[in-house]
Amino acid sequence: MSFKKVIALCLAATAVFGCAACADDGPSADVDGKYEWEFDKETVSETSDLPDWTQKEMKLTAWNANGTGGFITYRSDQDVVSKEIERVTGVSIDPKTSFDNKGSTVSAKLAQVVMSKNYPDIAYGTHETAEIIKANDNALVYDLTELVDKYCPTIKARMPKSVWSSPGVNGGKEGKVYGIPFNLGDVGLSTVDEDVDPTKTMPFEYQNDYYGCVYVREDILKDAYPEAKTYAEIQQIFAEKGKFTKDELYDVKITTADEFYAFLEKLYDTIHADEKYKLTSERWVTPILAADGMDRDNWSLMSGLWPKLMGASGYLNTMFSYWDAKDQKVKNMMLQPFFKEYLKKWNELIKEGKLTSNYGLTTNYNTIQAELNQGYYAVAYPNAVPANYEATLADGSKVKYRKVYLQIEKGENFEFFAQAAPVPSSVVFFKNSVKESDLPQLLRWLDYQASRIADKLYAWGPRSAGLYTEENGVRQFKDAQLVEQMVYNTSSVGELVEKYNLSNGTVTSPQPTFPFFYAGGSREHPKCVYDLSKMSSMVDVFFSAAAVDPHPVVPIARRADIYTWSNSDLADVQTVWAKRASVEKAIAKVLTAGNFENAYNDMVTAARIAGWTDDYFGGTYTDVFLQLNRDYLDKFYRG
Repeated sequence: MSFKKVIALCLAATAVFGCAACADDGPSADVDGKYEWEFDKETVSETSDLPDWTQKEMKLTAWNANGTGGFITYRSDQDVVSKEIERVTGVSIDPKTSFDNKGSTVSAKLAQVVMSKNYPDIAYGTHETAEIIKANDNALVYDLTELVDKYCPTIKARMPKSVWSSPGVNGGKEGKVYGIPFNLGDVGLSTVDEDVDPTKTMPFEYQNDYYGCVYVREDILKDAYPEAKTYAEIQQIFAEKGKFTKDELYDVKITTADEFYAFLEKLYDTIHADEKYKLTSERWVTPILAADGMDRDNWSLMSGLWPKLMGASGYLNTMFSYWDAKDQKVKNMMLQPFFKEYLKKWNELIKEGKLTSNYGLTTNYNTIQAELNQGYYAVAYPNAVPANYEATLADGSKVKYRKVYLQIEKGENFEFFAQAAPVPSSVVFFKNSVKESDLPQLLRWLDYQASRIADKLYAWGPRSAGLYTEENGVRQFKDAQLVEQMVYNTSSVGELVEKYNLSNGTVTSPQPTFPFFYAGGSREHPKCVYDLSKMSSMVDVFFSAAAVDPHPVVPIARRADIYTWSNSDLADVQTVWAKRASVEKAIAKVLTAGNFENAYNDMVTAARIAGWTDDYFGGTYTDVFLQLNRDYLDKFYRG
């Protein structure tokens, strides 16, 4: 088929889109006072408590603008969710006329829509909606700025401030609202919902451990520390209780950097006390690697381990640029006196050749990884562990690597940051197909879907559907197969999940809904109600500091790390970052240098030539960092 014919068919297909929302010329609805889920919480605890909608009804044509389209179309023949949304709001989506990008881009699809003049009623996506908003100088979709406060009270109350600066919401114009946000992603649920206890919503959390960890060969660990648990013992505890205590998590006590080095010494003594840890006539298992390979960077050691030993809690303090809590500015960690101390210490350890060696700096990554998979190293870094955390030894036996936490408290130079700026999806309304007078009802439709009442709906269906029982406030599904598909086997849409159009928290619902959090995740979800102990995949999630010993985080919209910035944030910052290789090469030489001071001074010179100086990071870079995090300054800035 020729390209022209394909375009002709696309245009012919768009001819059926029509103006579904405005096809009904009846009077627009009066929505004033009809937000019972927001303002009548004492009598409305479940969606079935809400009254039927008795005014205008609308059936919308929806454009799913995400990606290139080609999404699977599910048939929810007993869709209890969409029907309930329609009952409460009078609005539904027509699956027959709705469409996605059909293998094309949002730009190409938008051109087709504009050319055919057959507009959908709504479009939804992530960054794609920003392109739709900006098209034709913001002429295609409604400006909702003056309506959102009145007609989306729930959304305004629940959404973090940073969401309103998303391009898919404001179209790049600060203070404007063109897209209504939903489906918050790329953050943990507790980060965007202050009423959530993260220890009870772990399936929907980003694992942001306050303390760092390493992975240790369990047989060597057990020989050195008999009280330490093997991975099988950890699994058994989870199978029996579905959770862990602090004593069970911190069964090996490491609370300072010196104690970590003593830990490595003990592993060394344990290894050399038993011939089974001898690999060849001249080589024993090495306590720890100094690098992942000469063809890799220094991340594992200098960003994965050292900051944790320094007291740089969390994962947003790395060897590059970081926010210095003491001096209240962004700095280059590699140039700080405390970082120099670690360079000096590991230069000495490598020279000594006992706890580590220069092997990782002189051997390629593939060789190192192959040896790691054979158990050649007692300690592995979290980002460089054997496949499936398991090594196959020379005799064919297998041994697990398990987490050992470093209970080192936060130092005065650092904050325990957590990424707090979610990536929202958004919905826009087309002027050519939606009557302006119908916007209040449509905004009410979205507001309901972002409510806590709707959180329960996506997870359990309405009470009227009869899918669950409830006793003492605890819900349980009646169908064991539905439990399996909603709680334990959620890598795909199960038959019953599809049938009822529920959200199992891993994949989106079969028919489109517009929830507050990604894939309908919430504190109300069955995954936060049922016992997860039979899910072996959840062991590592619950055997964590985040689950057992959570600490208050400092929310932040943009981390200080230079590698996460672009020229749209700060002019020429990508040019500065592009000089990383010369700095990395210089700092790697410091680790093995015979003359430490000379090598260190060469590294400082390389950083200065590259522009990686405290003057650079502490000037305009810091100003922009503070501006990007303006909604959270009261949490960490004392200026």
